[in-house]
Amino acid sequence: MWLAATEHQEKKFMQQMQQIKTLSPAAYEWLNEFPLEKWTMYKDGGRRWGAMTTNVSESYNGLLKKARGLPVTAMVRMTFKALVDRFVERNNLAIALLQSENVHKVTAKGKKYSCGKWRNYHMPCSHAIKFCGLRGIEPKSYVSKFYSAKYDKRTYSETFNQVGDEMYWPPASFNLIANTEYLRTSGTQGRSRLKNDMDIAPARMTGKCSVCKETGHTKARCPSRF
Repeated sequence: MWLAATEHQEKKFMQQMQQIKTLSPAAYEWLNEFPLEKWTMYKDGGRRWGAMTTNVSESYNGLLKKARGLPVTAMVRMTFKALVDRFVERNNLAIALLQSENVHKVTAKGKKYSCGKWRNYHMPCSHAIKFCGLRGIEPKSYVSKFYSAKYDKRTYSETFNQVGDEMYWPPASFNLIANTEYLRTSGTQGRSRLKNDMDIAPARMTGKCSVCKETGHTKARCPSRF
């Protein structure tokens, strides 16, 4: 479903939907119950805006997850390598698109082309950049003004009002009912974060072991006992 929803062209969207129909006819029928404008990119009319409506920090947080718990030097090196690999991957993808045999129609005046990404992301893709190179046009002139630092700062320039105490809230005309389908079950939830020195309680860090007189562990966990 995710692959079908993120396609920019109707042809590729229909191919993904056909695969879904082959794997699960029930899922195919269920998806067709919803308007395409609600969940597909090629029909959303340019409302997605790419990174403007997604949490980019969380994306990089997942990308750099393996760096947690490492020494500072190793963390910096791994972070640098991950970012370089990311840019190289994106650059190679752009080169591959420019050298591909796929033909797309670019309309510079209306900022449209058959690829569909310009309409969805509001910035030129590799096809439009190639067109700009042939016409001697600066590609950044076709990037939406809302990607500029000026508008980015304006987004966070307003005051965030705090929510008052619950006793001052006006009475609600509805009742909230918990969806039991998504309630957590009993038991310990697994965590993927790697623990480091920050997770050790201060009392354990200052208390000394009665055997070796060192801090950071107790008598039961003393390395000299093993």
